Amino acid sequence: MRAALRFVEMLGPSEIATLPFNYGESDDWKDTVMRPKATATGEEAVDDFRTDRFETPQYQDPADEIAADPNCPTCIFVD
Repeated sequence: MRAALRFVEMLGPSEIATLPFNYGESDDWKDTVMRPKATATGEEAVDDFRTDRFETPQYQDPADEIAADPNCPTCIFVD
């Protein structure tokens, strides 16, 4: 933890640090992300299994909805 804090302290305001970690050997994986792929029937399919987005908040559990504070002073709500 101390090493991470020292690293952050080295940076000046608005500086971005490039870390020595990569998703893969190259960036080729970006070329096919969420792009249509031909299926065996010739139709296009997308490997995108994300949940649909809605205008209203969605909660995983009913208790989460009860705990949510619509007057949250530190939350940012997009109109």
